Amino acid sequence: MKKNRLAWRCNSIQQQRDKAEIYNSREWKQLREAKLTAQPLCEMCLEEGRKRGIKRGYVRSATCVHHIVPIETATTKEEMWRLAIGCGLSGLMSLCRPCHNKLHNDAGYHTKEAVQERKQSAFERWKVRQQRQHPPTDGDAQT
Repeated sequence: MKKNRLAWRCNSIQQQRDKAEIYNSREWKQLREAKLTAQPLCEMCLEEGRKRGIKRGYVRSATCVHHIVPIETATTKEEMWRLAIGCGLSGLMSLCRPCHNKLHNDAGYHTKEAVQERKQSAFERWKVRQQRQHPPTDGDAQT
């Protein structure tokens, strides 16, 4: 189930594999655990409570660790690792599941248009790679 959730967010099959490799790595699991230990409460719930003057009560326990800079913005595997692991605790937010979902939905990452745009972008990159790997020869008809 988790792999399917990762799959539709990524731009390519290779990016899906790279992202799964990161999230299954020992380094990520240790960083995630360290963040949840350092900040066990949802940071968005805490902020909402401060805005409303509520000291406690509506704050949920954090179950998700969110990258402030999305790792999907990376164009290479090395950059993806740097964004995921190299950001340290300061590049992460502890969130409850509802706040994490809200954050992603508000950012528009899951809209139909955003998904289609990422698919189109991935297709364009694939075409460029194909042309580099299999350049047309003189005998091929140019279309």
